[in-house]
Amino acid sequence: MSKTKSTKKYKLNPLAVVALVLCALIAVYCGTTAWLTSGTPLNPIRLTSLQDFAYDIYVKTPVTEWAEVTEVLEFVVDSNGNLVNKNDTNKKLSDYSFKAVQTGNGVAFTRVRISQEWVTSDGKRLQGEYNLPFKLAANDKLFDNRFNDGFVYYKGAFPLSNDGVVIFSGFDTANFNTSVIEDNVTLRIDVTVDAVQFNRYQQFWGIDTLPWR
Repeated sequence: MSKTKSTKKYKLNPLAVVALVLCALIAVYCGTTAWLTSGTPLNPIRLTSLQDFAYDIYVKTPVTEWAEVTEVLEFVVDSNGNLVNKNDTNKKLSDYSFKAVQTGNGVAFTRVRISQEWVTSDGKRLQGEYNLPFKLAANDKLFDNRFNDGFVYYKGAFPLSNDGVVIFSGFDTANFNTSVIEDNVTLRIDVTVDAVQFNRYQQFWGIDTLPWR
């Protein structure tokens, strides 16, 4: 799963360079370089901050406790038509919950999305072919804006807590028919966390107003 430890590479955003030169303001854009290969994230965590923003992603199933995930998760369709973990077919994707935990100390607006990629046995990518209806966790602080930009927003400052925030709780199997998926296709999913300082969401998220306002 996307995260900021060990795999992160830092670089200055051109806007930050301009700000340094013209305004003597520091605005560091931190990003990762990610490649679509086994064990690496589909999407980077994007952080825009003078502060310490860092997020970990955890998953849970009915038979497991919360556990940090450091790799892309892979799923296949079993003989019963269920999407199951490729490495542990007893775990159905529909039973997975995902949460984000901020491990830094920065106060931020935060948005999260699940990225998915479908790959055939010969390596052909079918990204966007089948969209999974992931369930939004029951939390009044979550704003579902996936129809517009693919993200779920946390309304207000993201909690600085070891408990984190559950974002997704499986997906709606009633609205997804696995029979349309070709044979020998693997689903790869990853979670993207996008965090920004309160006064910089317009600049770095490219939106005039926050979607829940």
